Amino acid sequence: MQKELGITHIWSAVCSTSVIDKETNNISLSNLIEKITINVPKDVMEKVKEEKKDGIVFSLPFEVVSRFFRPDAGRPSAFDIRIRLQDPKGKTNFNSERRVAIEKGIRNMRVRTRFENIPVSITGDYEVLVDFKDVDTNTFKNVAIVPLEIAIDTSK
Repeated sequence: MQKELGITHIWSAVCSTSVIDKETNNISLSNLIEKITINVPKDVMEKVKEEKKDGIVFSLPFEVVSRFFRPDAGRPSAFDIRIRLQDPKGKTNFNSERRVAIEKGIRNMRVRTRFENIPVSITGDYEVLVDFKDVDTNTFKNVAIVPLEIAIDTSK
């Protein structure tokens, strides 16, 4: 857990989808993702290497869901959240930023960020990085690192 701005990051997870129950306002995470195997024809991967491309973008919908908590809900507030995917070499493959507003009286906040594609450069251990910052500052702080193993299978 990381405290910042009077807000505490509780957890973050990568999943296929999430659903919020309208009666209880609880969230269900479906198909938590720890490993992804992507089938790519061998000739396609060879062409990517020949053309010295950074990788391939695959259609693979997924979500990054994070939970934050603030004990003082007496006033509205806001923060910026950034989600990044870092490949095994440390290169950032995507970056999503947005502002999250928290209304007065709200103590628990879930932030769902949906992605439709995933850029993959090599097989290995990727990291989904969750950063946040106060809207009045310029510097993001990392609050979560979610490991994501990605394997490229060229055997088919």
